[in-house]
Amino acid sequence: MKKEMINVLKFTFSSLSSYIGELLIFVFLITWLKPLMGHFSIIIATVIGRTCSSIYCYYFNSRLIFESKEASPMGYYILIVVQMLLSAVLVYLLSHMILIKETYMKMFVDTILFVISYFIQKKYIFHS
Repeated sequence: MKKEMINVLKFTFSSLSSYIGELLIFVFLITWLKPLMGHFSIIIATVIGRTCSSIYCYYFNSRLIFESKEASPMGYYILIVVQMLLSAVLVYLLSHMILIKETYMKMFVDTILFVISYFIQKKYIFHS
């Protein structure tokens, strides 16, 4: 149980540090691209931000959290693509339905996806 709690804390650190980088990239790109591309900029900013953060996260999670020698990079990136698509679609739809700024909606949506992702990574990706 203690090891599990330590892993949850490490995963939280990994995810938060990765997410801060992703969010900074997202905010920068939204600010820069929105005047040029409109709402399509949400998708572009999400894809670029998530791609950068996923490279960092995969290394950190596979080596330092789950200590997995059987990690599935393919499975991890399938999960990332699904999360990225869910994030982009939900942020777009919810920010327009509720009229909340995209950045705040992204923080809300990605928090929910974070919890789901931990359990999927633990059980199916890193076999921990």
